[in-house]
Amino acid sequence: MRTKNNFLVATLNVGGSQEAGVYAEALIEEHGCSVVGVTETHCKMEGKVRTRYPQLGAPRPGPHGDKGHGGVALIFSAGVEFRLLFKRAEKNFQIIVAQVGKVMVSVAYISPSATMRGGEGNEVRRCMEALQTYSRGPSIAMGDWNARNKLWDRKTSPRGRFLVSWMDKHGWKPHWLDGNTCITYNGMSNIDLFLSKAIPVGEVVSPTGLWDGNLQHKPVVTYVPVRAPKVCYRDIVSVKQKADPSFMGNVRIEYNMTLPTLIMRLRSCTSGRELDTIYESTASALSNPWKKRVRVDTIQTNFWSEKLKQMAKTRKNYIKERRNRKTKVT
Repeated sequence: MRTKNNFLVATLNVGGSQEAGVYAEALIEEHGCSVVGVTETHCKMEGKVRTRYPQLGAPRPGPHGDKGHGGVALIFSAGVEFRLLFKRAEKNFQIIVAQVGKVMVSVAYISPSATMRGGEGNEVRRCMEALQTYSRGPSIAMGDWNARNKLWDRKTSPRGRFLVSWMDKHGWKPHWLDGNTCITYNGMSNIDLFLSKAIPVGEVVSPTGLWDGNLQHKPVVTYVPVRAPKVCYRDIVSVKQKADPSFMGNVRIEYNMTLPTLIMRLRSCTSGRELDTIYESTASALSNPWKKRVRVDTIQTNFWSEKLKQMAKTRKNYIKERRNRKTKVT
């Protein structure tokens, strides 16, 4: 369950289902997930998963621009602040890395056809190197890796052996469901995993829902025991306020104080931590003038009897109804 001090992440292979957005929304709304990593979206290059929630997509198209097998997407619950760090969609693997709060969240899909030859032809290695390069600090990666190892499955494949050695080398840990995540006519396997680095991860579970009996893969969910992601300001200033010369003058002052020193600060930056600090301070300064000042309404309590309270409510509703009819209240 999502609380103030943790947030849920989930991954689900939808196998090209047109209801991918419906499944993701169920994980967000019914199970409280903040981030859902969807694999095998089978979207066109310009297409997205059909959902009302914000998303980042890396679709893999076919040779003629039609729908291609594979493709991944990160879908975020309403109000979660995120930033895209990296995405790549190649023929046999797709990956997205985003920053959610102070955690790097990734989703990846590696096709069973991905090669493991040496050099540049090793598609599995290229995908994992991209994950390592852009996952600085606390990180969690999820997806369908199509890798089997006796640590989490019934047998070990060459890709599973490589994945374990790669994690040992770079400080990642695997987290898996106690059971099978993929059931097909060919058999059962456990290939939908979470990988974590420099952050603890909770128990991995598989919730029940609309996907039961409709998909070959089960969704897997876990939680990250850190503070919940920041929430974006949904309310912005009105058009009338933007047109006010004094307001726009204040915006120019804010921008003139921040932008001239930005290039100098970037050139003197020597570490990733300094770069993150510069980004956060600049983003805060540039967005501050546009944030709406929220008025906190006080709750009035009546000290008289319940009967008088009900009469006051009835009178208020009566006046409101008459006002809506645009007639004079007597």
